[in-house]
Amino acid sequence: MELLQELAQETPAVAGEQTAQAELQLKVVNEAQEEADDALHNNEEERDMLQTQMLSSGQSMFVIKRMAQTVQRMKAQVEALEQHEKICRKRVADLKSGRPDLRGPHR
Repeated sequence: MELLQELAQETPAVAGEQTAQAELQLKVVNEAQEEADDALHNNEEERDMLQTQMLSSGQSMFVIKRMAQTVQRMKAQVEALEQHEKICRKRVADLKSGRPDLRGPHR
């Protein structure tokens, strides 16, 4: 009730000054809201970009892992072929030297 009495006793100049002050504060609040909205928007876009980057990195890691597995299999195959080549070269050398009794189990 006291507040109403105080307001009733205010002069139009004081009321106008308060209105101007309130409008200025409203403008400041609206600007702050716009900045907050922009910051939120930028944050959401950054989050989306980071998620995309993480997905891409995950996919890259999967591809690298698969390539490493393939290289391991290829190394094992090369070793097996080299071992087979060694055996074949030994058999050829044995056959050339006239030792047919050393023919392998394949004959």
